[in-house]
Amino acid sequence: MDKVRLQAHRGVSTDYPENTMSAFRGAVEQGYEIIELDPAVTADGKIIIMHDSTLNRTGRAINGEKLPPEKKVCETNYSEIQQYEFGSWFDEKFTGEKAPLFEEVLRFAEKENVVLKIDNKFERFEPTIMEKFLNMLKCTTAKIAFTCAKLDTVKTLKGTFSDAEFH
Repeated sequence: MDKVRLQAHRGVSTDYPENTMSAFRGAVEQGYEIIELDPAVTADGKIIIMHDSTLNRTGRAINGEKLPPEKKVCETNYSEIQQYEFGSWFDEKFTGEKAPLFEEVLRFAEKENVVLKIDNKFERFEPTIMEKFLNMLKCTTAKIAFTCAKLDTVKTLKGTFSDAEFH
């Protein structure tokens, strides 16, 4: 019989603000073996963890105010995103939570020996970002799983990441 492994969707998004380090730490504390997350790219080419294409649903100014409409991740530099917080929308006790960089989450996964299941949003990365993304994965010892929407992506990645899981 196959072993059942628990997966934390966007971290433990029922108990913590999604796709944040708090949600990822919570997943490890609660015994999840797989953490699903969503990569996104900023205007200056940084890969962060953010589900939505805009910052508006989960992002707030430091003073707690909602962000202007249609504040797109891809049109916002990382330094500006760092001026916002992504926890108070969920609960006041998470005020100040930042949008993590992908490389920060990779280091966390290495340390905690947890599988990172990367949502298929990466399949839309432009070639230079895709190369950067894949190089980060080649340099990590973290366990990786991919959710892929395209069979070609599976075929390409399987050759490079033979130990990765594909979903």
